[in-house]
Amino acid sequence: MNVFGTPLRVMDHGEGVRVWDVDGNEYLDFLAGIAVNSLGYAHPAWVKAVSEQAAKCAHVSNYFATEPQIRLASRLIELAGAPEGSHVYFGNSGAEGNEAALKLAKLYGRTLPGASPSIGGKPARILALTHGFHGRTMGALSATWKPVIRKPFEPLVPNIEFVRAGDPIAMYEAFSATGLGQYGKGPVAAVILELIQGEAGVRPLDVAYVKKVRELCDINHALLIIDEVQTGIGRTGSWFAFQREDLTGGITPDIVTFAKGVAGGFPMGGMISFGGKLSALFTPGSHGSTFAGNPLGAAAALATLDTIENEHLVENAEERGEQLRQGVMASGNPLFTSVRGRGLLNAILLSHRCSHAAMNWALEHGLIVNAVAPDALRLAPPLIVSEQEIDEAVSILAKIPATCPTTDLHDDYGTAATTSPPARPSRYNIRTHPEPQKEHLMAGQLRHMLRDDDINHAEQKQILELGMKFRENRFYRQPFAGPQAVAVLFDKPSTRTRSSFSIGVAELGGYPLVIDKSGSSWAAASRSPTLRECSPAWPTASSGARSVRTASKRWRNTPPARSSTR
Repeated sequence: MNVFGTPLRVMDHGEGVRVWDVDGNEYLDFLAGIAVNSLGYAHPAWVKAVSEQAAKCAHVSNYFATEPQIRLASRLIELAGAPEGSHVYFGNSGAEGNEAALKLAKLYGRTLPGASPSIGGKPARILALTHGFHGRTMGALSATWKPVIRKPFEPLVPNIEFVRAGDPIAMYEAFSATGLGQYGKGPVAAVILELIQGEAGVRPLDVAYVKKVRELCDINHALLIIDEVQTGIGRTGSWFAFQREDLTGGITPDIVTFAKGVAGGFPMGGMISFGGKLSALFTPGSHGSTFAGNPLGAAAALATLDTIENEHLVENAEERGEQLRQGVMASGNPLFTSVRGRGLLNAILLSHRCSHAAMNWALEHGLIVNAVAPDALRLAPPLIVSEQEIDEAVSILAKIPATCPTTDLHDDYGTAATTSPPARPSRYNIRTHPEPQKEHLMAGQLRHMLRDDDINHAEQKQILELGMKFRENRFYRQPFAGPQAVAVLFDKPSTRTRSSFSIGVAELGGYPLVIDKSGSSWAAASRSPTLRECSPAWPTASSGARSVRTASKRWRNTPPARSSTR
């Protein structure tokens, strides 16, 4: 299914912090499978543990327990500092961990007095934050803020409301809406949040705000669910992000969810419920998963946790993260405005919306990073990353051109629409365009506005998706805001077309510079000139068709195949 778009590369194998594609090209991986590969690739301890367990038993039904599963649950409770009576529910992903947490919160909400139907109560609510991301399964999606990924699947799980992230007044008002009567709402069963909103651009919450949310939860007998899917297991320089004083001020959650880095690349996730009273709400049959807590995954997780502890990788995450942030800001690249994050979960903030172009440039030069937002690059290398590897990555980042084109068509998570990645010949034809070499050549050629045979499948899809967004909202984006001057050239008089183009440029935030053939030196040219770009032909403007170009481009005469202007 085409839910992830066209693959950037076909990867083959890895070792340490490096990975190689099927054509033998080497990359320094500073994404780690999106914060999954805690130990990098093929760590000997991890490989040994998984191999030995696979030779014994990979799976048993959940009618039975296994020693690795029991040991892992105890270990996670210990690392989280959870009190006696706490329990672990295992799943296979972060979304499953959050599903379990939301279901447990629903059960807890039924115990609140204001939710009792016998006294006219109303269903308990769960509060989530704007810009939060908790997964794409139906329950987790209901607590994920991004409207564009929610809307196609509505109606979702009811009684989940969104509160402005970082605004304590808004959180207070959400709690205060509880009450009987026509306008009153049900009690708040839980608040779910990420301490660092990873998919929104690695945005840490303010510590005072988090403490206030904890206080409101305590006053109103609500649970605090902290989603540590991306921040947990040493990623932020502590075993869990909630253990950092500069993120929470020392508060304790009621539920913690985890996934990604816990098993070093093996699919695993889950939740930790703090205390026996809360844990007891899950009874046999309340929830389950066939593969949850399987011994192979548990063995992988135990090996990962042991290695993190034995090699002092939590401390390494803190030290190397500080080195990375300082190195990026000392690189002198004018494209970089700031760096935010904790430990080895960071984002570089860019001077303009060019993250996808910057990501592609880095990839072509052997460094894997992630365009997590239109103006931000996410860096989440394996916890084993060395001082030398940090320096190597910084040296590549420092060379990213500050003039990277503003081409991103991202949503707020940087995932909706992307430009086509730079082509590289491969023995696997992963691109859908019938002529990969032609796609490569297009990087230095004019993209014609009156033809579409120079547009590949991915670009066609991008154009159509973008057109649909502009149909819903004609001011969806303004890529020429500033404004930028945009030259519109006409070799034939046409009031309708000229007006349409001028209005279109203006609504995109630009200033239309209209040039008529009859009133310029263009008329004297022996051949029809064509507007060429000095930089690669990245998609521009709202239509995706190469219909208008900024006035900062230079002229070059070329033989007229078809007129590229009107």
